[in-house]
Amino acid sequence: MDQQWKGLVHYFEQDEDEWLQALFRKFIQWYYPRFCALTFVMRRQQEYIADANAANATSAQVTAESLVMNHAGGRYYYQEFLPAVLEEAEQSNEEPRPLTRLYELMASMDEKRERLEEYMQKALVEKTGYADSHPSLSDRLNALRCQPVLPSLRNQAVDVYLKNGAGLGEQGGGVPQSYGSDW
Repeated sequence: MDQQWKGLVHYFEQDEDEWLQALFRKFIQWYYPRFCALTFVMRRQQEYIADANAANATSAQVTAESLVMNHAGGRYYYQEFLPAVLEEAEQSNEEPRPLTRLYELMASMDEKRERLEEYMQKALVEKTGYADSHPSLSDRLNALRCQPVLPSLRNQAVDVYLKNGAGLGEQGGGVPQSYGSDW
């Protein structure tokens, strides 16, 4: 819902010539901040409810490990992996193969564990703020009553998917080769 309101705000800020858009723009500029303020607590609480539901469907520890990996892995992906893929694409005349690179990364995850631990520690010191309805990682783990633990980096679902994707396995080249060429 928040994304839809952001889209409306963006749309009505585009064209200043139309009188109808100007009217709606004024209303949205007045209403949207109030909507965000009124729904913030509810959206924050929904994050905790989603975590509790995930814990009920799996376990608190599995949910906690997923949250830790989401934070640490996301930082690694955006700060190291993706820039390296984009730089390689700029430097080379060959098409980028991000899924091939992702498969290679998953095969060498044990070597990256120390780096992921650093990203986890950085995420754990962040405090919950008001810029985002998502609570901090430490607050979410506290709500689950779990300690921060980086999960095993081997045999993750993505590792199995990339290795054996589309039923091709090792013989058929797996997902990286088939999707990498379609990139």
